[in-house]
Amino acid sequence: MSLPLGSAGVCIEVRDLRLNIAGRTLMDNLHLSVGAGERVGITGPSGCGKTTLLRGLVRRQIPSGSTAAQFLVRGKRTGYIPQMGGLAPWYTLRDNIRLFSSAPAIGVGKCDEIMTRCQLAGVVAPPARFSGGEMQRARLACAVATEPDLFCADEPLSEVGIEQKWELFSWWSSE
Repeated sequence: MSLPLGSAGVCIEVRDLRLNIAGRTLMDNLHLSVGAGERVGITGPSGCGKTTLLRGLVRRQIPSGSTAAQFLVRGKRTGYIPQMGGLAPWYTLRDNIRLFSSAPAIGVGKCDEIMTRCQLAGVVAPPARFSGGEMQRARLACAVATEPDLFCADEPLSEVGIEQKWELFSWWSSE
């Protein structure tokens, strides 16, 4: 389905994207239309450009060397969960959440609420000591703290246990 361009319901509108990286075409003639509130998953083999496309959407610009007839991304704040990295290793989790928050001075109570919802209540270790699952939940906490208009996640919970995934997905999808 494609919503009318310029429609208030359009969050992302990409037409005729040719995604090129290092002289190699990864995607050609891609059309993507996402309305406000819709959830969309992008699948494909490793190396096909999913992460590059997602980063372009987050940055709101066509990846270098690529072309598109239309590349529209609406919304002021983006929550982004990268596959790797994304946290300031010298900060505590609470400080990372405050760093990424959309509020100028997010309170301790709000940080603790987000940490609890992401099953990280009481975590005080630096990110370098997090398990893989804790790291992914910490990235989720920081992304949620932005109160995003657009939420992009790149394999967000691949290292989280199945029981926690279901709990996090049900919370995430109810927001």
